[in-house]
Amino acid sequence: MQKKLELLHVMLKDSDNIVCLAGMGLVNESHYPNHRAAEHAYETEMKYGYSPEEFLSTRFFNTRAEQFYEYYRNELLREGEPCPAFYALNNLELRGKLKAIITGSVHGIPQKMGCHNVLELHGNIHRNFCPRCKRQYSVEYLKNYKEMVPLCEHCGVTIHPGMMLMGEMIDNSLMTAAVNAVENADLLLVLGDDMTTNLVSSLVKYYQGDKLVLINESHHYLDDTAKLVIHGSPSLLASAI
Repeated sequence: MQKKLELLHVMLKDSDNIVCLAGMGLVNESHYPNHRAAEHAYETEMKYGYSPEEFLSTRFFNTRAEQFYEYYRNELLREGEPCPAFYALNNLELRGKLKAIITGSVHGIPQKMGCHNVLELHGNIHRNFCPRCKRQYSVEYLKNYKEMVPLCEHCGVTIHPGMMLMGEMIDNSLMTAAVNAVENADLLLVLGDDMTTNLVSSLVKYYQGDKLVLINESHHYLDDTAKLVIHGSPSLLASAI
């Protein structure tokens, strides 16, 4: 393990265009709610009678807004504490090495740590918006709204959650920016995901360099496609800075 961390230190030192694919392992380690986790799905069904997939669909939002917002407020608008991996990513950005963080997380954790170039493919719960006038509404606004379904102050229509719902498409310009970032990277860092997740599999194919690094708790047979694999906490990155 120590030799791998020393090798990662050298690779980071010699790289000036690092791009990070930040997976759900970072969300778990930061104790933020992970609606994709199996245990969360089970607890949700036991508590509400619906799965997260059902709640977080356009159909459910459009037909059962009260139940949707009960789940959204109680389960997704909760804060955790950024794990050391995010401190390390911020350090790399401040040094001009990290050029982009690409993530499917919706909690805005990198921004909380001061990172700026973050491409959030599935949106951000802190940027809820009116679908008509596009005015944005904070988490605090939704939590403090007196009625069950929050409405736009200007238009009076139901506020859309900041995260992308199932049935909606990723913004094409955002995906293009992610692809361009990966194509231009001299080091691609996969944190808290394996090679089979949607985030990684959809983007890693565009990487043209030879420094693909994966740090993840679980093992997968496709891990060997990376040049350097470290099985352990994504926050081991901090030990290599």
